[in-house]
Amino acid sequence: MTTKTNPKITFQVNYIIYEKNDTAILLDGAVRINNKNYYTSIPIDLVRFSHLCEKIIGFQKTNSLWNRADWGQ
Repeated sequence: MTTKTNPKITFQVNYIIYEKNDTAILLDGAVRINNKNYYTSIPIDLVRFSHLCEKIIGFQKTNSLWNRADWGQ
């Protein structure tokens, strides 16, 4: 998953991390700014993560993800 808000800045998600009973998901990846990579982890709440997924992969695929997700149970 890569998002672009500015053509010179992108965020490449390498891992999506969720631990049982957490209130957020951790997006682990690299921010690319002016041809340099900066590795980071960004916490994002579940509602915002779902909204981001809908924008990138669409509602049907996002809904399918939530329906199939075990989420550590």
